Amino acid sequence: MFLNVNNLGPIRHGKVDLAKPLTVLTGPNHGGKTYLSTAIYALWSTLAYPSGLVSVTDRLLSAPDGRLRLSEFQPKFVAALEEHVAQVVARLPQTFAAPDGYFKETTLSLSGGDDWAQRSGRSTLAYIFHRENPFGVEFTADYGSDELRVSERKLQQRKLPHIEVADSGFPSTLTADQRSEVVQRGAHAIWRLVEPPFLRGACYFVPAERASLHLFAGELARGRFDLVENAALAASSGPLFDRKTLDETSIYPAPIRDALLREIGPHRARKHGQFEDLAAELEAGALFGQVRPSERGSVAFFFHSAPAQPVPFHLVASVVKSLASIVMLLRNDARIGDLLIIDEPELNLHPKTQRAVVRVLAKAVNRGLKIILSTHSDFVVRELSQLVMLSSERKTVRDAAETIGVSQESALSADKLGVYIVGAGDVRPVPVSERGFGAETLEDEIVRVNRDGELIYQALDE
Repeated sequence: MFLNVNNLGPIRHGKVDLAKPLTVLTGPNHGGKTYLSTAIYALWSTLAYPSGLVSVTDRLLSAPDGRLRLSEFQPKFVAALEEHVAQVVARLPQTFAAPDGYFKETTLSLSGGDDWAQRSGRSTLAYIFHRENPFGVEFTADYGSDELRVSERKLQQRKLPHIEVADSGFPSTLTADQRSEVVQRGAHAIWRLVEPPFLRGACYFVPAERASLHLFAGELARGRFDLVENAALAASSGPLFDRKTLDETSIYPAPIRDALLREIGPHRARKHGQFEDLAAELEAGALFGQVRPSERGSVAFFFHSAPAQPVPFHLVASVVKSLASIVMLLRNDARIGDLLIIDEPELNLHPKTQRAVVRVLAKAVNRGLKIILSTHSDFVVRELSQLVMLSSERKTVRDAAETIGVSQESALSADKLGVYIVGAGDVRPVPVSERGFGAETLEDEIVRVNRDGELIYQALDE
């Protein structure tokens, strides 16, 4: 599935394949890379089930056997996705914290891919409803038999984690309130079952401003308590802040605002991520210590050589400030199927560290984490290209990988990458093959600096 972009900041036109596990955006400054990645973030992070699916759920519950043809509703799901894209465009001023009218000529659309005829398999979601008499409901999308099904699930001895499918069909004895709840939650379940695969999972944005986010996280956390206290005093006069209000009043673009909220959130102390080992690898190979959240909402760093002595974040090296957000996301949040967008992963990093970071991120991609990188670094681009070349099955290439010290867990097959040069008003795809790829805007400048150096040496020798 492609995202088509027109008149988005400096980008006049272009498209990006959202289905690629790893997307690389490179090109000159002011080309529009951050505009593009922010638009993708808005498209991904705000996706919610459309209200139109309530009617689908209602029809499903009314069907005598609890079954409907899945393909019958494909146009409705497509229309729902188009509605979502239109809402993303309408809210671009809030997403970018830009003046009204700034994106009045911007258009976004989706095209190609996600052919339902090519989908296969079966997906199931089950909900347990807690009433006086708890009951379970199961929704199934079966592409093999072209069926959308609903059925009851019996609870075994009222132990909610242990449920089994009942022999009978969906109960017809639901009260009006029960049916309403099933319809609403069922619409959400159906959307999760049939939503485009390329938009599944959570989305996290690591902005170029990430070093500052950590420095001010403690102050922001203290300010948060004042905000909550003041809001509590006004609670009697109306509802408290919701996400829409936050969008409309924030002075920061959505990726920065959300990253700020993530850094001061109490969930930082919990571990839900599926890539903790990769976080530890970054800490061991690049930071030589551990990044940990504090109870006060800030971040602390502990050297491996002094694990009991926290180092205040304003005293740590820039490499720690640059990588802390990535480490904490891998450890605490990111799961298979999620999207991680990183703006300039090379910030403040020595070339050796840049290459090490790329290898860790490649492992994450191979394990199911989707990543979008925006970079100006020739070291990042070349390392990715070499990881593509190292995916070859040839023994000579495998021997070369062993000599270099690159694990096959970091090797990337060419079909996993989408590489684009963003600049001059365009988003231009770069061919990727088993021999890797190149980014001419970086390579051309390297040729120029080498040529200029030769000229200077000649002048000195004359």
